[in-house]
Amino acid sequence: MTRAVPFRALPFMVLILLTSACLADAAPGRVVRELSGKNWKLWLDRKADWMNDALFMPPVDLRIIPINPPTIGWNRLEDAGQSVSVPGTVEEYHWADNGNPVGTAGDYRGVSWWSTTFVCDQTMRGKKVFLDFESVVLRAEVFVNRKLVGYDVIGNTPFSLDIAGAVDFDGPNRLDIRITDPVGNFDWNNNHWYPWGKNQVPAYHGFGGITGNIVLRATDTVRIEDLYVQNKPNFREVETFITLANSSGRAVEGEISLEIREWEFPHTVVWQKNIPATVPADGKTFSLYAKVPNAKLWYHRDPHLYVANASFIASDRQAADTESQRFGFRWFSVQKVKGDEMFFMNDRRIFILSPMSRGFWPKNGMYPTKETLKKNMDLLLEMGFTMFLMNQAIGRNEAIQACDEVGIVSYEGIGGYRCDDAPDEQTMIWRREKARRMVMRDRSHPSLIIYVMKCETHTAPSYDERRNMEMIHLLDPVRLV
Repeated sequence: MTRAVPFRALPFMVLILLTSACLADAAPGRVVRELSGKNWKLWLDRKADWMNDALFMPPVDLRIIPINPPTIGWNRLEDAGQSVSVPGTVEEYHWADNGNPVGTAGDYRGVSWWSTTFVCDQTMRGKKVFLDFESVVLRAEVFVNRKLVGYDVIGNTPFSLDIAGAVDFDGPNRLDIRITDPVGNFDWNNNHWYPWGKNQVPAYHGFGGITGNIVLRATDTVRIEDLYVQNKPNFREVETFITLANSSGRAVEGEISLEIREWEFPHTVVWQKNIPATVPADGKTFSLYAKVPNAKLWYHRDPHLYVANASFIASDRQAADTESQRFGFRWFSVQKVKGDEMFFMNDRRIFILSPMSRGFWPKNGMYPTKETLKKNMDLLLEMGFTMFLMNQAIGRNEAIQACDEVGIVSYEGIGGYRCDDAPDEQTMIWRREKARRMVMRDRSHPSLIIYVMKCETHTAPSYDERRNMEMIHLLDPVRLV
């Protein structure tokens, strides 16, 4: 017979249970926190020294990176600056600070600090902790609790930082991002490199800041690093590539599950498969081929979208992760009809008609608000265009997503790649990494049909450019370059 516990003992027992739960490692699985939005501060470090800095290409060894604290000191930085939102640009808040609002006079060149606080709660304890950046312009030096945790100078592309060694799980954490914006233009020309001291910088637009979202992500030692859905000439077939990273130091046994669901009706599963998976210590990419005979095709102005949901769970239940990727069943091709080459989407001919965007957006210069993006898409449809051409600047991810949803095909250039003025070795590494990141980010979008490296050039591809074309085709063999 079970004896009842006296009521007076319950509060003490509950306290013990809660304390034990807090001290234990978090449950397996991914934890994500959005750090973008309000509650940021922006301060311009006008006395900072930056003009003659050496630059470092990825992968970056943080042990050799100079530490550049704020010129007013860390303590004063906590109370300095104005309240802003992220994403944001310096020019959005400080245009014409020099008293001249005409032309390009509002361009700020120098160092700015973007600061906020965040919490790593107990659900993240014991996990790998990352900061995922969607886009910054141009150089980012990232500090967590005054410790340098990351450095990136590529610009306009995603990157991630491992910050587990700097975070505090028992209190608030301070995030300070030192952005350096050294040059930039306010026109269409992205065909040259710009000088930053002794460095050659591939051309980019003159708005600087944190131009994309920032996410705090905590994962187990085995995690999904990339999920790519590759289209096939048979319209209703796709191959999904799931890349798993493993930092446990040993091979991990487990199972991969992949589901394909309709995007608008997420309860509708059209394909599903589980496979056993051994993830070696250095990680591995697994592929699953899906045939969906009843899939609705993605067409111009008749878009149908699907979501691939991938998950991994270790056999010992100590590691798990999930990731999703939106895509469409479609095949873009160039076919000969009576001797003339024509564009086709699936089995329908498509006429390419597009306005040209140079990568500028209202209000902040570098990224679209929800309102401006909707207006852009509505005008494309109303005026009868079939494509959104993002030229001389890398496409915005949210703009390509919008094209996916309304059924407008899209085109993007790498931006700053051309460098007609004989790029040096560092510049060639710079533009190659930018191209790689762009393709990795965008290669599952159904609307995207072409990557453009150089526009209106009069020279044949160099050896370096041929290598870059080969890299792009290896990462994404189904799109034109």
